Amino acid sequence: MHLLQLGHRKMVGLVRASRRRESGSSGPTGVFIQYIFLPPLLRIQLIFSDHLPPACKLLFNNTNGDIYYVANYCVMKKNQNTAYYINCRFFIGKLFEQSFSVLRTQELLTLYQEIGNLILKQEKQGNSGTEIIEALSGSLKELSADIRKFSPENLRYMRAFAIACEEASNPIIQMAFYKLSWSHLKFILRTVKEAESLHFYVRQTWENGWSLPVMIRQIKSGLYERQGRLPSNFRTTISDAQYDRVQQAFKDPYILDFLCLPSTAKERDVEQALIRQMPELQQELGSGFAFVKRQQKMVNSDKGFFCDLVFYHTGLKRYIVIDIKVVEFKPEYLGKMSAYLALADEQLRQDGDGESIGLILCTSRQETFVAQLLKDFHKPMGIATYKR
Repeated sequence: MHLLQLGHRKMVGLVRASRRRESGSSGPTGVFIQYIFLPPLLRIQLIFSDHLPPACKLLFNNTNGDIYYVANYCVMKKNQNTAYYINCRFFIGKLFEQSFSVLRTQELLTLYQEIGNLILKQEKQGNSGTEIIEALSGSLKELSADIRKFSPENLRYMRAFAIACEEASNPIIQMAFYKLSWSHLKFILRTVKEAESLHFYVRQTWENGWSLPVMIRQIKSGLYERQGRLPSNFRTTISDAQYDRVQQAFKDPYILDFLCLPSTAKERDVEQALIRQMPELQQELGSGFAFVKRQQKMVNSDKGFFCDLVFYHTGLKRYIVIDIKVVEFKPEYLGKMSAYLALADEQLRQDGDGESIGLILCTSRQETFVAQLLKDFHKPMGIATYKR
């Protein structure tokens, strides 16, 4: 009697062992072990190589002849005296009859990471990465009806995926990898090469629930380079505890290419177009921006002031007042925004809300000039450019 451990289950049965070669194999002699379970509905055959680590191929055969590929270890390639192994640790599915689509996304990504780690391990031992990938691809295609999943190209993505996971020290990033689809991850791995920006897009995609087209647009627009780059006076108007969070809620420039307006469009045209395409605008603004009102009226001494767009940021718990310009920045815009913010704090702000924040959108600005001017204003505001 022997004890065989599979995952967290322990089963006891009878073991018969004999030395023989695998059928049709010119490889090294192995030990064939037939394990009979109690009850005897399933049996497992384990093949161990004389010259390799204790990895094995597990095949479940039930009374209907169905074949299942399962957890612990799987022989991926056996060629004379060379064999490639992978540790899978989970139930894969009904092979030769179903595709790997029966796996949950997390399980499939775990398998892909394992395959990637296997390739990297073989490379560290001096083997050719190209040869390993070609050998694994050919072997894995025999196991899966969906051969595209294990094409050489896809295995290269798995290798890149394993590297990206290894470089992610933040537990949140590590978790985020497994919340995305393989299509999302492949695009990120293909287009983003620097580890910090790659991890940024993985986390943003997961936290914001971006679809693949939205994520592609954000990457192509250079969100990583734009996020948190807003010229502002937040350093002197926002507490140290909240500064980073507030600064990261804004970007520069904003990409409003979805408006499709002529270069001669006036402020009212831009404003109306933004209202018509509010979902696209909110995606570009980022998470947390809840639309409140267009042309928000605020009164001071019987005189009305109208703000172009007002949002409420649910994360920051602050009103965001946006003023849209179709020309280059002018100094008088800051005085006007300061007045808007004072009225917003007086008439819109509720208990628990922070000071309102102003965002001036212009077609262009002079960086040094803007930085000097912002120092003299005590209401939190920033000046961003936009492209359309």
